[in-house]
Amino acid sequence: MVGVFNPATEEQVGMVRLCSPQDVDAAVRAATLIQPAWAASNPVQRKDALLRLAKAIEWREQSFIASFALEAGCPASTCRTVQGQMPRQAFAATLQALDQVRWREPLVAASVATSGAISGPISGPTSSAPSTADSNPTLVLRVPVGVVAGLCAWNAPLFQMVTKAAAAIAAGSAIVLKPSELTPGTLRLFCEALEECDLPPGLVNVLSGGAAVGEALVAHPGVALVSFTGTAAVGQRVAVVAAQHGKRALLNLGGKSPAVLLDDADLEAALPAVLQSCLLQSGQTCTAQTRLLVHHAQRVAVATSLQAMVREWTVGAPQDDSTRIGPLISAERFERVNEAIQAALAEGAELIAGGPGRAAGFDTGHYLAPTILGVTPQMAIAREELFAPVLCVIGYENDKEAVRIANDTPHGLSAAVWSRDVARAQAMAAQLRAGQVLINGAAADPAAPFGGFGAGAHGRENGRFGIEAMLAYRSVHGGA
Repeated sequence: MVGVFNPATEEQVGMVRLCSPQDVDAAVRAATLIQPAWAASNPVQRKDALLRLAKAIEWREQSFIASFALEAGCPASTCRTVQGQMPRQAFAATLQALDQVRWREPLVAASVATSGAISGPISGPTSSAPSTADSNPTLVLRVPVGVVAGLCAWNAPLFQMVTKAAAAIAAGSAIVLKPSELTPGTLRLFCEALEECDLPPGLVNVLSGGAAVGEALVAHPGVALVSFTGTAAVGQRVAVVAAQHGKRALLNLGGKSPAVLLDDADLEAALPAVLQSCLLQSGQTCTAQTRLLVHHAQRVAVATSLQAMVREWTVGAPQDDSTRIGPLISAERFERVNEAIQAALAEGAELIAGGPGRAAGFDTGHYLAPTILGVTPQMAIAREELFAPVLCVIGYENDKEAVRIANDTPHGLSAAVWSRDVARAQAMAAQLRAGQVLINGAAADPAAPFGGFGAGAHGRENGRFGIEAMLAYRSVHGGA
């Protein structure tokens, strides 16, 4: 048993029992038993299962919101997005995507023997080359990969559980979920929803636990694919263990996302949007735009504007509707972030707003004032993901340098570009090494593929792309 603490008051609000290796084995065995039958299910049956689960979850939406506010310190307004709107969008995108996947695809093969594209002799036998006139063409099938393990982070627990479970169900796979032990309330409510919606036994299984349970699940021989969302350090370990056991791994890891303000950007529109992205949920989102790149000529004006705007970001109790920034998730996170800010100031960073220490007016709770620093690209704080309400302002000389600075990170997950010239913004976006780029504050499409480059991620989630990530190809030659 481990304690569960309210980050706003630092008081213990519950206990959670961690599962054992025997529990992991039982969950995977249950998934393995249902896997052949569910792999043979059709899209209509899969849609029915998703709709029943979605309805059971939506009926508990207010409970999911209240639980997350208590355990994660997330402001109520943000909770409604993270635990309400985003899961609904994930279900909708997956349901729509079931009709978009090409489950059976005839393959029209070009005959090497009749092609004029290759000159000169071709070594080796040629009799095996298929003909376009062949009465038995090749059929490519997209089939379930097998039992999926879904490991979720604490910062969007219901959304991540829904995203991974919905994709697996739609792909024809059973899944074993292991959400974070920091937000067990979401786990409990999710299990209640599972019991109510009466899915086939073993189709969706849920484990509570920390690193030991997660590693046992990843290493289990009954698991065919691992879908992980979390920190880069843990993700690297997941990748190693998965590789050692010969299984695929989908990894959505951290981010150090740049927002590039080109010199013709509309600052009145851009700066509030960048602050929103950076400070939402106290900066504890993987897509937070925590690096603001501005032209040197605009550096002073931008800093002055940010100082005024950040005052509107009220730090307070999560249940207060006026609160825009709540506490960080844990004492460990609070200490690490404070150390990073102090180190940056020691390196010569300019303090534009906020600063280290507990936010003014609070004697308890992991509250940090929204902090804005003027930094250079080489400083550690400009390169490391903090998961905190800390914005790094970085100057650049020209567009080429802006691209170099934006791409100078191992976390190529998300980015943003602002310019009054849309064609110029699109040209900049094409050069950014990021899995998604938002132009002039555009909203991310919940059906679009989500993932990154480099240490940012491997694989994609959401909609059709999330389903296809959990499928394998089977080529059937002849008899089609």
